[in-house]
Amino acid sequence: MKIFSTLITVPAIAFLLNTSAFAQSLESLIEAAKNEPPLTVYDSTGKIKEVAANFAAKYGLEAIGQKVSANSQLEMVIREAQAKNVKGDVLMITDTPAAIAALIPQGFVESWVPSQMKDVIPKNFHSPMTVTTNANVWAYNTDVYDSCPVTNIWQLTEKEWSGRVAVIDPLLKSGYTDWFNQMATYGNEAIADAYVAQYGKPLETKEASAAAAWIAAFAENGPAVMAKDNPISSAIGAP
Repeated sequence: MKIFSTLITVPAIAFLLNTSAFAQSLESLIEAAKNEPPLTVYDSTGKIKEVAANFAAKYGLEAIGQKVSANSQLEMVIREAQAKNVKGDVLMITDTPAAIAALIPQGFVESWVPSQMKDVIPKNFHSPMTVTTNANVWAYNTDVYDSCPVTNIWQLTEKEWSGRVAVIDPLLKSGYTDWFNQMATYGNEAIADAYVAQYGKPLETKEASAAAAWIAAFAENGPAVMAKDNPISSAIGAP
C-alpha cells in the first residue's frame, strides 16, 4: 500500500524546574551545582541520555537524562510542584502551548537563557527558551512517485487517498492539535481558496471554518493513525 504521510512537530522549549541565582556566572553556577544532587533532565527523546552524559563529562557534574513524553512531563511537573516534592531540574518539552499556559503562569517552571548565550541565541527564541525547531512537512515515497502525488490538500479527503495517509494520533501528540488551530487562525482563507481550485466552486460547510471542514473531511477519509513518527516513516518508505 502506498502511503502519504504528514509529520507535524513544534518547537522544543527548555525550562528550569527548581533553581535560583540565574544571574550567576557560569563558573559559580558549576561550583554551586557540585554541592547539589545529580541533575535530572526530562525530554521526549531518548537522545537526552547521551546529551546528559556529555554534559556531565564536560562540566564535571552528575546528570541523568530521562525520556518522558510531553503529556507525562506536564503531569509530572504539575504534581511534583503541587506536592512540593520537585524531583526534576530541567524540562525539555515539545508541547509549547501547554507549557506556556499551564506551567509558566503557575510558577512551576521558569524559562532561562544562560548569560553567556544571550548574544548568541536570537532574541525571538529567548522567551520561552527555544532549543530546537522542526519543519512541518508532507512526505511521500520517492521510490514510488517521481514527484509529489498531491497538489492540493483537499485531494487527501477523496476516496483515492482513503487509508493511504499516515498521521500520528492527535490525542498522543499535541503538535497536531496545535497545527489544526494554526490552520484555522492563519490559513483559513488559503484552505477555502484551495477548495475552489480543486472543485471549481466555493466551499459550503456547516463547520465553523474552512480549516475545520478540511480536518473533518480528512478524518472521515480514514487516515492511518499511528503512535509515533518512526512507524510512519517505515510505512511510507516500504517498497
